[in-house]
Amino acid sequence: MSDVDKVSKSLSDLIIADTFNKHGVTTDRTRGLTAEQKQQVKDLVEDLKKQVDQFLKVQSEEKQQPPAATKRDRLPDPPQRKAAPASTPSLHSAVAPKSKRRRLGFKKNN
Repeated sequence: MSDVDKVSKSLSDLIIADTFNKHGVTTDRTRGLTAEQKQQVKDLVEDLKKQVDQFLKVQSEEKQQPPAATKRDRLPDPPQRKAAPASTPSLHSAVAPKSKRRRLGFKKNN
């Protein structure tokens, strides 16, 4: 048994024992299982083991594969703006300078 199997078994034993104690189940209050029921339990445990092994195998394979490209990764890069040549005046310098505003005053009628 590997260390992981030992830890899993001891953890499951602890959880089962705790559940039995919680509900007041003791060995003297248990009923016996028939041979058929025992075989069903064994088959169930084996089936669960196979499912867990398959799940762990898939998970380990996914970790080894590089992550799939996201939608953002698949989009083409946006076009880059070209810088204006140095000889061309910028938009701000092409506009005429603002003239000073005149203040309008109202004549006072005396």
